[in-house]
Amino acid sequence: MEVKVCRIGQLAKEAGISIRTLRYYDELGVLKPSFVSDAGYRYYSHEDVISFIILLR
Repeated sequence: MEVKVCRIGQLAKEAGISIRTLRYYDELGVLKPSFVSDAGYRYYSHEDVISFIILLR
């Protein structure tokens, strides 16, 4: 089964917030990405996005 993920820029664009805000949430431990690549790219799963939507409410 393939897990679909999106990068931080895509999530920020679709949510209408800045990448910096998402990084801040990561630092606080509020919204952690599913994984971070060796190059430092943050990837968010569908479950991460759902958690984010709940967080915004």
